[in-house]
Amino acid sequence: MTRNDRRTGATSDLLDAETLARLNALRIDTRRRGSNALMGRHASANHGVSIEFAEHKEYSPGDDPRHLDWRASARQDRLYIKRFEDETNLKCFLLVDTSGSMGYGSGEETKLRHASRIAAAIAFILLQQTDSVGLLGFASEVGPYVPPRSRNDHLQVLSSALLTLEPAGTTSIEGALEHVLERTSGRSLIVVLSDFFDASPRFGRVVRQVAQHHEVALLQVLDPAEQTFPFDKVTLFQAMEGPEEVLAEPRVIRANYLREMALFRERVRREALQAGADYSLISTDVPVDVAIRNWRTGGRTQQEEWPTRAV
Repeated sequence: MTRNDRRTGATSDLLDAETLARLNALRIDTRRRGSNALMGRHASANHGVSIEFAEHKEYSPGDDPRHLDWRASARQDRLYIKRFEDETNLKCFLLVDTSGSMGYGSGEETKLRHASRIAAAIAFILLQQTDSVGLLGFASEVGPYVPPRSRNDHLQVLSSALLTLEPAGTTSIEGALEHVLERTSGRSLIVVLSDFFDASPRFGRVVRQVAQHHEVALLQVLDPAEQTFPFDKVTLFQAMEGPEEVLAEPRVIRANYLREMALFRERVRREALQAGADYSLISTDVPVDVAIRNWRTGGRTQQEEWPTRAV
């Protein structure tokens, strides 16, 4: 399957052709470089040894002839080599919050829909770079889970899984991070897309634990109405992750709400940076490619080296 075939098959309902064209110009590089976190298309020194076969690739000058598949080459009357999962430069896990609050949307799409489109866009860019991408949806429990792969058809697999996500229940960001931490080895990029509502007191500590071994990015997805509180009539406000309801006059509570929201966003940002993670605020009215560009250029910390593993 060619790159164009991959792009066409992955569009689904998440990324249109114009968005994909803009994303095609973007790259995602890791800010902290390690053995599995190098930008560019370089084969791993470990490929072919106790790792999983991914797919065949037509032989090009410079490819290692030791991995020629003579059977496949004979059938197709051209040279093919075997590619393996560890030939990718980076392993990325996309963690998408599916709790009830992610179902809110004052505009054309909900926070969950926008987070899913951001996740698909990140996957598209990384797969174009021959990197490996996996997905974990989570609320109070984790699932569904798609293991990291770099195959040509994997964007369609990820997109299909993203389209099944439905907002419901409470959230456990800490549980999702711990779930991924148990299932990956080597340095990886872990991207969490969430509104971060109801993060537990353990949140900062768990992010710090994960960031000791991996690059972590917290992308806080919020609706414009949550940030500006534009309501001007008596409104019944309902909790998104519980049964509580409050009838309130917006003009009376607006100042307090905006102050608390600003403190909340700043707390999530501060805990991310203190833990050694990236942070970026993503509004659902911002185009997908712009959100990713803002994250990679303005949401990173100043830390340049991998933290030392605790002994």
